[in-house]
Amino acid sequence: MELPIGALLCESRGAPLCVIIQAFSEAISLIVKRGALKSYNLMRDAQYAIAKMELAGAPFDAAEHERLITQWGEQRGLAEECLRDDTGFGQVNLNSGKQISS
Repeated sequence: MELPIGALLCESRGAPLCVIIQAFSEAISLIVKRGALKSYNLMRDAQYAIAKMELAGAPFDAAEHERLITQWGEQRGLAEECLRDDTGFGQVNLNSGKQISS
């Protein structure tokens, strides 16, 4: 019986395919249980673009990216606070065009 290429790669690195499948299954279950499937899918889909970018000579600085995400989150919080103060929106969902327009 001929093994699929994925199985051959796993076996060649010393990890039996059944162990990898079991670990992946457990990880996905935990991701779903924690409600993080949307984040997982986003990060999974980003891997190809990041790898392509790095292979083209533009490295991805994960530490700097994390710093920027934190900074942008803080700036967003301040901007939302100012917007609520200036407009009196209070409990309006600022991500909802329908709520803001009414």
